[in-house]
Amino acid sequence: MSRYFYYLVVVEFVGSILSVIPSFLFESSKKGTIMSMLLALLAGVAFIYWITKFFNHYPGRGLPELLQQHIPKWIAFPIFFMLSFAWFIFGLKTLLNYSFLLKRFLLPHLQIHWIIALVLLFITYSFFMKTKKLLYTLEIVLFINIPLMIYIVGILYVNTALDWDYVKKSMMYVYHAPSLLAFSASFLIFIGASNLIIVNREFKNKQKLTIFQILLLFVLGAWILFTNYFIPIGYNGFQQIQYINFPWILGTDSLKVALAFLERIMFVFLFLHISVTFVNIIIFWHVSLELLKSTAKLVRRKQKESNMITYIFAFVVWSISLVVSMNITESSYLMYARSLFVAFPPFFLFLLIVCWFISWRDKHDNRSLKTN
Repeated sequence: MSRYFYYLVVVEFVGSILSVIPSFLFESSKKGTIMSMLLALLAGVAFIYWITKFFNHYPGRGLPELLQQHIPKWIAFPIFFMLSFAWFIFGLKTLLNYSFLLKRFLLPHLQIHWIIALVLLFITYSFFMKTKKLLYTLEIVLFINIPLMIYIVGILYVNTALDWDYVKKSMMYVYHAPSLLAFSASFLIFIGASNLIIVNREFKNKQKLTIFQILLLFVLGAWILFTNYFIPIGYNGFQQIQYINFPWILGTDSLKVALAFLERIMFVFLFLHISVTFVNIIIFWHVSLELLKSTAKLVRRKQKESNMITYIFAFVVWSISLVVSMNITESSYLMYARSLFVAFPPFFLFLLIVCWFISWRDKHDNRSLKTN
């Protein structure tokens, strides 16, 4: 597989650390979180395998091209629009979480809508970037940040402040029935491969996902889930952790290192994660925009009108983001996020069904041509 495929998967893995995913896992810590993570690990790796295997059969083509070829326009149009809206929601959810994080730990005196406006100033430029340039940006950000983040997580593992007794206590709930919210939250760290619906256009050569690569993703996903759940418990305790919104920040704030001019790990970790999350938002909205352009191409194919869609999309992103930020609090955001998280697994199941239908139609059409 192309290295950019792994970047798409890894950026979602890393982005989950300071998202609301750990909070939802801790919310169900006594109601089957561990069993939910195990099931989500199997479902997530299976999702990556199936969607990657599908797109490997169609090098250089994204989902819009395949839908236009095998599905009537009147069916493809609502599918395009629904997928575009879903990826827009993914980006908006990440932006809100990102902004609340900035407000709480870096910019406490700034209103949330001003923080979002500041972030959108930089994100808007990405709307005019090609997919290939976006992948180059992703590569640079991960190349700089991942080694430092691995170093910080390594310190968290070996630090004496990590109480493994809390971890062992949390493992006593392994036999509890799984929770839907915990399963959905765990599953969402595996959705990075779904960006192939657009990014596959850049993979011109036929790709192959081997058993070794699947096992690698399985081990990496298991480690991310283990780290996401158990390390904050080891630093913050098990009984009250469900009431902490950003337990990873509190965990890193307990560490101090003598590294050049750096002493407090928390701010380093925060800035590293913010840059990765920033790129994650850009990817989500890039996919949403490309799907929206594909929706317009079903009706008209003029390049000028395609460029106009980018400006309209930027206006919609600014308008909705600012309006939502002015009418939402951190607690209400968590409430809405719970509902969204529960709805995401059925949505990705629908995406797989669409891919299966395209594959079935393609095989059926090929058989018809051979018969004729």
